[in-house]
Amino acid sequence: MTYTATRKLIVVLAAVALAFGVGACGKSKKSSSATTTTAAVTTTVAPVDLAVQNFQFAAITVKAGGKINVVNKDQKPHTVTADDNSFDSGTVPPSGTGSLTAPTKAGSYPIHCKIHANMHGTLVVQ
Repeated sequence: MTYTATRKLIVVLAAVALAFGVGACGKSKKSSSATTTTAAVTTTVAPVDLAVQNFQFAAITVKAGGKINVVNKDQKPHTVTADDNSFDSGTVPPSGTGSLTAPTKAGSYPIHCKIHANMHGTLVVQ
């Protein structure tokens, strides 16, 4: 056999061996003794209080999708409403509390009170 013929034979045999090797990699045997257990991880973020006092919103920063407790320290009802109406606490009674969920997208959200046109603020979401 010549050098060229030997070389071609080696290349063909290597290709065949590689094909069988790759085919075998895709097959697996199930083992009845192996068990994989994964635990679910739950991360809880504490609610953030948004105080409303003297007809003003306190400045707050909240995690995306986090819960916001609206704490009305005034003797008049208020709302915490996004200027684009994407979220709203509803009416929070005098000296009462309410809640809302922060947007899921980070950014600065202008807010206002639907009842008192002069009340404006910004909710920062991280």
